[in-house]
Amino acid sequence: MFLMSDIYWFIVDFFWIIPAAIGAILVLALLIWVDYLIAREFYRAACAKGFEQKKYLWLPFFLGVVGYLLVIALPSLPSDRRGRTDAGAGPEKAAAKPKQPDAADPRVKKLKRLYSEGLITEEEYKKALAEGKK
Repeated sequence: MFLMSDIYWFIVDFFWIIPAAIGAILVLALLIWVDYLIAREFYRAACAKGFEQKKYLWLPFFLGVVGYLLVIALPSLPSDRRGRTDAGAGPEKAAAKPKQPDAADPRVKKLKRLYSEGLITEEEYKKALAEGKK
């Protein structure tokens, strides 16, 4: 048979769990926030070295000490290569290279033959090549 003291202790034990869970969630949120602040500082260090991609923020955040070591090991890029995507250093898109006509393309071969035989002018040849680049 239940006594009043049994009910009291059941309620006390049950509601003791709630503050403990809230405390654990708050401690976990605090640890995640501190980890983000540390990762942000390592991201700033990576930016100072010329590596501005967001992956240098998330590597230290998710990998912890291993991510810190990865950022520390990054070389400093020369100032002329900073911010260029082909150097692995920036979010900007690399400048698109103009498309060159493929020498193996039958259309280009035909244009070269016509130009060399004098059947088309240099202007027509260049215009046809420019249209082929598009």
